[in-house]
Amino acid sequence: MANQRLASRYAKAMLGLATEQNVVDEVYASVKELEDNLSSSYDFKAFFRNPVIDKSKKIAVFDAIDNGRFHKVLSGFVHLLISRGRESFIHEILLEFEQQVLKIKGIVRAHITSAAPLNESTIKTLEEKIKAMGGAEVVTTHEVDKSLLGGFTVRIDDKLLDNSVKRKLSLLQNEFLIDDYVEIIDA
Repeated sequence: MANQRLASRYAKAMLGLATEQNVVDEVYASVKELEDNLSSSYDFKAFFRNPVIDKSKKIAVFDAIDNGRFHKVLSGFVHLLISRGRESFIHEILLEFEQQVLKIKGIVRAHITSAAPLNESTIKTLEEKIKAMGGAEVVTTHEVDKSLLGGFTVRIDDKLLDNSVKRKLSLLQNEFLIDDYVEIIDA
């Protein structure tokens, strides 16, 4: 909870700075790129989370990776985070920044998890249904989780729509554990 609050505050500050300079879209693109790098590389994320590595070395490594690729607002912000010892929260702050920008633009982010890969038409159908529920533009990410056994789940912010076979079996199991069924069988 405290990490979420911290991420929200820093993301809001960066969004305020980007808005003030009228560069929200440029900063958003840089944030997406850096966040994608952090998500795809465990070592990159672990490097920033390692408290043993000196701050100056972290800044030097970030500057070498940056080399003018990222917007100056983001680069300065990462320097600030490192100098204040908050670099271990970079990933969470970037995700929160993305979320806040999408919210301002009226875009909803939905994460779809399914038991098997979904084809494009199924994803488009789900996006249309989500849009009909909220009336906003929808950006989706998709993940496969075979433990669902079948069906899918959709997470939008803090809401979860669970239409998985795993959940349905769990509900059925709970129904059988109710004493009413035990009495009928014993009779």
